[in-house]
Amino acid sequence: MPGRENFTLQRMIGSSRGSEVWIARQIKTKEVRVYKFSPDGERLVALKREATLARLLRESLGPREDLARVIDWNFETPPFFLEFEFGGQNLIEWAAEDGRLRALPLQDRLALFLQLADVVADAHGVGVLHKDLKPANVLIAAKGESWQVRLTDFGSGRLLEPERLEEYGITQLGLSVGDGVGNDTTSGTPLYYAPEVIAGHVPTLRSDVYALGLMLYQFVIADFERPLASGWQREISDELLRGDIAEATDFDPARRLDSAAALARRLRTLDERRQLRDRQNANDEAARRAMEAVARARARRPWVIGTMAALGAGLIASIGLYVQVRHQSRDLAQQLTISQTLQKFMVNDLIAAADPGVSGRAGVTVANATKAAAAKIDTEFASSPLETRAALHLEMQHAFQHLAEYQLIISEGHEAIAAFEASDRPDRLALADAELETADALAWCSQLPEAHALIDKAEQTLNDPAFAASPLRVYLWKVKGLVASDSEDWAEMLHANETAWALAQNRSDVADQTRNAIQYQLAQSYEMTGNLPHAESTMRDLVSAETAELGPDDFRTNDSKVLLADILAKDGRAAEALDIMETAKPIIEQKLDPDSYEMVGMRLTFGNVYISLKKYAEAADEYGAAAAAAGRTTGEDSLYHLQPELGHGLALHHQGRLVEAERVLRRALDQARTKFSPTEPVVQALRYRLAQCLLDLNHPEEVPALLDGLSPTVLADIDDEPAWEGQLAYQAGRLALAQGERATALTLLKQAKEIFAAKDPDGFITGAMIDAEIQKAAGDGNKAH
Repeated sequence: MPGRENFTLQRMIGSSRGSEVWIARQIKTKEVRVYKFSPDGERLVALKREATLARLLRESLGPREDLARVIDWNFETPPFFLEFEFGGQNLIEWAAEDGRLRALPLQDRLALFLQLADVVADAHGVGVLHKDLKPANVLIAAKGESWQVRLTDFGSGRLLEPERLEEYGITQLGLSVGDGVGNDTTSGTPLYYAPEVIAGHVPTLRSDVYALGLMLYQFVIADFERPLASGWQREISDELLRGDIAEATDFDPARRLDSAAALARRLRTLDERRQLRDRQNANDEAARRAMEAVARARARRPWVIGTMAALGAGLIASIGLYVQVRHQSRDLAQQLTISQTLQKFMVNDLIAAADPGVSGRAGVTVANATKAAAAKIDTEFASSPLETRAALHLEMQHAFQHLAEYQLIISEGHEAIAAFEASDRPDRLALADAELETADALAWCSQLPEAHALIDKAEQTLNDPAFAASPLRVYLWKVKGLVASDSEDWAEMLHANETAWALAQNRSDVADQTRNAIQYQLAQSYEMTGNLPHAESTMRDLVSAETAELGPDDFRTNDSKVLLADILAKDGRAAEALDIMETAKPIIEQKLDPDSYEMVGMRLTFGNVYISLKKYAEAADEYGAAAAAAGRTTGEDSLYHLQPELGHGLALHHQGRLVEAERVLRRALDQARTKFSPTEPVVQALRYRLAQCLLDLNHPEEVPALLDGLSPTVLADIDDEPAWEGQLAYQAGRLALAQGERATALTLLKQAKEIFAAKDPDGFITGAMIDAEIQKAAGDGNKAH
């Protein structure tokens, strides 16, 4: 070894233009050292720079096991060299030896990476930028039963604060004033270059963070040869690690993690973050279930939308049923008393309230007449027995069920239950009926704990062998299926509805309307559990039966057609679904209030089908009408309004009405931000759609902030498209092109093209659209490949 006669050169372990690295061994003690040579002086400046930065790191950080220690140097006569303490093998060689890295558990690999992230963070903390972070410049050696990582080769480094040298009295070997403030152009390794460095910008701390992020990916997959190529996310099962790698390697330095220390903190708190994520997911899931339950409650079919005469006939029939079925254990005299009271109440109070000749008012609705009659029960019949008042409340509960007045069903049910329970000899079957009616309505309003409690009480009664033949047993299972659906207990939902359907078959005491309702629920059960063929066949049977019983123009027949169409749309048969829905739509529109939840739900279904068929004008009309109605009923900052508004903006955009689309999306985003956090799916979806619209309008100024932090996983929660990674890459590429960053744009657009080709070749963003942007990024005369 020249200049070190007691050391013998053993083998060269690395070389580059003008530089060689050798292992040397002391002849007597066998101590190992590493020498980095610049034989002809071509790399002398880099050696001096490395010596200067090594001194600064040692003076400011103290002795460190995680930094390769510089022992001495020779800058006077060739061959010029730096002398290092031996720090072990580089990561590439060490990892390849007997598959050592792959054999380590992920937690141990992350612990090794944290050693590297910590030393880089500490170097950054004293103003030293490495600029050439890569596995070959990281050494590793055994330390007891574990491993010690050491960072080496600061020959390409930069000093961000040159005044620190003065502070420690260090001579600026290899560092000119220009070098210190950022004009150093020494090359690193292209694979680990940050995109802004490739584009010719000055490296920053975030450029080192990019290289760290790439190495974190390689540590996680246990492969230091693998680049960060399109589809890398599929190899990382942990969504938090995926997010950390993505944020550390973001193409835009402004959106990238701002420090190595921040990356290290994220990895050290993985367990806590997982627990927090799980709690947040549980909260989000509970909120989502609550929203879906409310939506289902609001969208359920009103089984009867009838006239006063029909309601009166129904009440007369119910009086007979009351006597025939519910009072098996009561004496005939009491049955007759209750029957006569019900008859009197119906004629004098309920029907009279809607008769202009009696009430003196024209145009009284069925609902208003029923409400007026119900309000008189506890005053007009105050002296009647409790069981009589209970029976009256129960019949009003039935009437409100026909009218889909859920809160009134609940209040009348509570009155009936309280009266039955307070009577000396409560009618157990009538009480069970009131409990089931109330549980049914509570489920519609997502008040599930009380619904479950009432079902349990009713079931205890109906399990009595004396009531084995009661038709209420059919209703019990129907309500259990409804509550299980709202509780998202899919197995219980399907079991309950199949049981109700089996019990309802061939029973003359089960009304056709109830049997049809059970069949409708059964089809929904099959749809929600993914059994679309069974769902379709069940609904086709129901539509056929209702067409024969009620006629093709009856509301209930056409309401069933909408569910059939929804099932077909889920099965990818949008055109067939649309044909069915278009026959049902005018009939349903005649029956429903335009602002009703049911009508909003139907318009949303229409909008979704139109979008899938690329009928954008029709989709815009349906979404717009749904959004307007939802805004009037629940407020413009509600999720119920924002979801159709999002569809409205998307349909306008696809229709080419960009200015209108921007206005709709911007207003909706402003409203969403007043109520929801930035991580909520609806907020992220609105930000993405507005960014897309602004790029199409050639107004990219706001787009970086809109795209910042968008998550493909979160976006998929509100819009289950197959290629959200490709969409984000495509818009980011367009943004880079608008900002004049052609190299970055080209990389992102090619990435987007690969993703769309693999996942969504027939999507809204076509290969031709991407090719056109690639040609712009490549420059005139170049072709996209």
